[in-house]
Amino acid sequence: MKNKYISVAFLFISLLLNNVVSAAPLNTSDRYLYSIAQYSHVITENDGQLTLNQVKAHYQHQKTSSSTSSYLSLGIGSKPVWLIFEVNNEQAFKKPKRLSIETSWLDNINAYFIHDGRTLSHIKTGDQLPFASRPVENRFFVFDHDYKPGNTTIFIRVESIVPLVIPIYFKDLYDATNIDLINAYSYGFLYGGIIILLIYNLILYRKLKEPSHLYYSLYMLAFLATNLAYTGHGFYWLWPESTSWQMWSNPVLMVTFCLAGLLFATHFLTFKQTAPKVHNTVIATCITMASFMMITIIVNNQLLALLLAFSFVFLFGISMLLLGFIALKQGNKLAIYFIFATVAGSGGAALTGSTVWGLIPYNPYSYLAVEMGMIIEAVVLALALATRVNLLQQEKDHARALSRLDPLTGLHNRRSFYEKLRPIWDRDRHNITVIMIDVDHFKTINDSYGHTAGDEVLLRLASTFVHESREEDFIARWGGEEFIIFIPDTPLEEAVVIAERYRLAIARLQIVLGGKVNSYTASFGIAQRTEKHSSLDDLISEADQYLYQAKNNGRNTVFSRLNNISSSIFSLR
Repeated sequence: MKNKYISVAFLFISLLLNNVVSAAPLNTSDRYLYSIAQYSHVITENDGQLTLNQVKAHYQHQKTSSSTSSYLSLGIGSKPVWLIFEVNNEQAFKKPKRLSIETSWLDNINAYFIHDGRTLSHIKTGDQLPFASRPVENRFFVFDHDYKPGNTTIFIRVESIVPLVIPIYFKDLYDATNIDLINAYSYGFLYGGIIILLIYNLILYRKLKEPSHLYYSLYMLAFLATNLAYTGHGFYWLWPESTSWQMWSNPVLMVTFCLAGLLFATHFLTFKQTAPKVHNTVIATCITMASFMMITIIVNNQLLALLLAFSFVFLFGISMLLLGFIALKQGNKLAIYFIFATVAGSGGAALTGSTVWGLIPYNPYSYLAVEMGMIIEAVVLALALATRVNLLQQEKDHARALSRLDPLTGLHNRRSFYEKLRPIWDRDRHNITVIMIDVDHFKTINDSYGHTAGDEVLLRLASTFVHESREEDFIARWGGEEFIIFIPDTPLEEAVVIAERYRLAIARLQIVLGGKVNSYTASFGIAQRTEKHSSLDDLISEADQYLYQAKNNGRNTVFSRLNNISSSIFSLR
């Protein structure tokens, strides 16, 4: 039993020692498709900065640790670290390889290549140096080296206030070039798509004056700027000499991205109209976070700015989801689009933020989650905005239709009548006939039974006109107790017969008002276009004159230029 405990203890100690020195050497003949952090020996500067000779001594005495993961992610404000690699070239000639640290925001990097005890190369790079000082023109930190036969030891010191994320790769130059080319095409697709959506929505904003399209464009622009900063494209293309802005660009643009997203959300979900308190809370949050960021810049505290920015990213994701559910509860038809887009975009941002901060283990998928999420979010929100345009257009069409209808009877109103007939007037020269109708003694109805009873009479008359009319006839309420009917392609004689049919139908109506059954009549004036009518108003005026004659000749009659057709000829028997 004692021997068993000794064996277990020995095994445990062996595992501990193996963790200290287990990192295997790299071989120049092998291909490494993933990050190589697990091949490194790691020394952290917990007690102050170490010199290269001190690090060599620690390494020789095996005072190092090794990574169990392919990627190193040490979080914000981490102590500087040294990574040590052994590279073995078993061939008889030099072998060119590329070592690359594929994050773009590390402040200071010192790389030493040592062969047979001699330092062959010392390369200093990082964000605190102008882009032109980099040994290889690349948005990442790249070290090309020709490895001599035998063993080469690489010492790399990394120091940064920003998140210490170190995905480090060891590639053939051919593979590295191909991967860079694929990445260039991928980002070209991403940036091209974002720019197209951005410009398209700016055009829509200019045309429709709908603020949601403007704020969407600003949101996409903020994402584009943020992505350019943290991927290194911004330092590579836009501000290669501005090391100060390079150091501040990530936290400032991260906060800007979140601010633009919240402003877009509150306008897209129309909280200013439907939930003013929510809208004001969003605006107050934006002002507060922008003010805090300004304070960190004024006091020149980059670490505090980074903590603020990453915290705001998480708050942003939660807030966007909350806003979506509030809108959904309000019955906003577009809220479901917004929630789906937010889960993709803000979820991706939170996942990438957690990876960079070191809250979850680094892997390429979580690191690029914000880009994949934003592609989905941008497309879904663009679809939502298109749906919003359609909904707004439908509402406008509905409102326009209502503006052309009489609210009491549901018939077309005077405006609609003019819009219908003016094109016909300009196109056709003959057989344009209008009938003017006025309810007889309508004032007596209102005086005797009230305006509600008068409205009931108008409704019954409107229903009668609709029932008795032909499909091609156009009926409108002209105003008060007056109606007008357009009779197309109909001779005047036939129009008189149609008017008589209307008159008789009205006379047959039995309407109960005030407990009594009542019958009512109407008078009709008909006019048909001739050479003397220079405008539609002239024609309507003539019909109105014939209506006046019908009133003066005992009412309940039809008058036109033909003659006065007595109501007794067509009266009910």
